[in-house]
Amino acid sequence: MAELINAPEMYLKAVLELEEIGVGALRTQLGKRLDQAPSTVSQTVTKMLRDGLFVAVPGDRQIYLSGDGRREALGIMRKHRLAECFLEQVVGLEWPFLHQEACLLEHAMSDRVAHLMAEQLGNPEFSPYGNRIPTREEIDRGFSRSPGTRGLLNALRFTFETSPQSVAVLRYIGEAVQLDTRLLTTMERSGLKPGATMFIKRHGPAVRLCAAGFHRTVEFDHELAASLFVEASDYEYTSGPEA
Repeated sequence: MAELINAPEMYLKAVLELEEIGVGALRTQLGKRLDQAPSTVSQTVTKMLRDGLFVAVPGDRQIYLSGDGRREALGIMRKHRLAECFLEQVVGLEWPFLHQEACLLEHAMSDRVAHLMAEQLGNPEFSPYGNRIPTREEIDRGFSRSPGTRGLLNALRFTFETSPQSVAVLRYIGEAVQLDTRLLTTMERSGLKPGATMFIKRHGPAVRLCAAGFHRTVEFDHELAASLFVEASDYEYTSGPEA
């Protein structure tokens, strides 16, 4: 993302997203996610530390959200994920493009519009990618009930902690995958959306996923597989996926 619409908001959301997938926020990771040069990241983080939005711990390179920073980050995330729901359910935008468009809308949306949007949508709990939508109460408290990973494993870790022929349910999709519209298109055509039961197997430098009822296997490199969160299923295939 070469040009940020609102740099502080994007940084706050990026740190929260990294928390959701269980990864500590480092300057190098922020630079990669936001397509920013190290010098730009350093300047922005320093300013946000000074403004009280980030907190730094001596001897720890990780960046943490302050209380105010977390409230702002949760508010931005709520608007983003409500926008995704609105774009899909009301506008009819295709699933692979929801994230990109919501990134534009989140910065222009007032709290009042977000509230009215939520009411019109029936106060959804999850985004179209399976991510939890922070509630207004959580924003007020500056604390989210769950970052979304509790009780779940990312797909890469799942392959190490279960049997080779394990079956899982895809629960939610992280930011790294949401950014790739071509990959999302392939996933949609292959039945790999939140709630899908799927065969999952590590194969060299990739993780292979195949949804139940489909015979098309989709490969993810290890980094992207770590952004797919799943839980074990007792579903039994009558026939396995194609190699």
